[in-house]
Amino acid sequence: MPDCDACGLSLNGSVNFCPRCGQPQNEAAAKRLDDYVERQAARDAGTDTRTDDRTALADRASYIVGYVTIVAGFAITADLPTVLFVLAGVSILPPVGRILGRIVGLSTGIRVRAPLFAVFVAAGVAAWQFL
Repeated sequence: MPDCDACGLSLNGSVNFCPRCGQPQNEAAAKRLDDYVERQAARDAGTDTRTDDRTALADRASYIVGYVTIVAGFAITADLPTVLFVLAGVSILPPVGRILGRIVGLSTGIRVRAPLFAVFVAAGVAAWQFL
């Protein structure tokens, strides 16, 4: 039985990764691990990093405001105001901001999403009152 090069644990001959330390035990496993890490790094590139409590709090508040706005939009019976309120609610959600950020290549934090939300809400209120 071979031993893990990193931690010395006795292994079966058919193991790709050490169950104790996770060290790849053959070239194919090392390649799979490298590919996985590269895919994750590419996926996470450009997304907001949650390095402080303010960002996490802003994201939580965005979810609340977004979902409440979507529900309010569906509670309105007129067509155009409903669409505008739903767009406002969706535009403030953090995952939508990250997706838009990847598409346009810019940071779409709360400072970008909040004015967009405000425009949709103002247009929705105006359409609701005047249509």
